[in-house]
Amino acid sequence: MSAILVYLTRASGDAMIGRAFVQGLRSQCRHLASLPGLMGRPRPELAAGLRSFVHRG
Repeated sequence: MSAILVYLTRASGDAMIGRAFVQGLRSQCRHLASLPGLMGRPRPELAAGLRSFVHRG
């Protein structure tokens, strides 16, 4: 996630924006991990059992 933070900070010019996004993304990942197989769109074309979920577009 550090690469995401660096990219968003550079793209936005604001470290707070990058940190807020990464914090939200980590929170979403924890939530998804607590409900395995119940949320997101199944993506069997990528890997068996894989699901995808959009975070803030």
